[in-house]
Amino acid sequence: TNRSAYCLSCESKWPIEEIQKRLLSEDFDPRCTKCHGLIKPSTVSFGQSMPLEAIERAVEHSVSCEVFIMIGSSLQVEPAASIPPAAREAGAELIFINRTPTPWDHIASVIFHEDAGQVLGELDDALKQ
Repeated sequence: TNRSAYCLSCESKWPIEEIQKRLLSEDFDPRCTKCHGLIKPSTVSFGQSMPLEAIERAVEHSVSCEVFIMIGSSLQVEPAASIPPAAREAGAELIFINRTPTPWDHIASVIFHEDAGQVLGELDDALKQ
């Protein structure tokens, strides 16, 4: 998630706030305190494999949800590309928020080809009214 960070070498984990504090205190290369390995946010970067447990959880939640919201993905890379069709087949309404079209736009109920930050900001404003 974007709320934690981990070491690429020993897989030690930290709250992302701790790493942010280190960066703000001019520690521009916060290394792991245990092994001096590189630390990165606990998100999957392009080229990295998704952990199997995360994929299984995503599929499990996707096929049991009523509304599936996809934000900021071209849906070009597996296994993520297969999740929206599985959700749709299980009966979920699909909402896609992505700047560019995806191969699965034709099965979505609602599509926003706009900046995700703008769409979510407007949605937040509307929900507050």
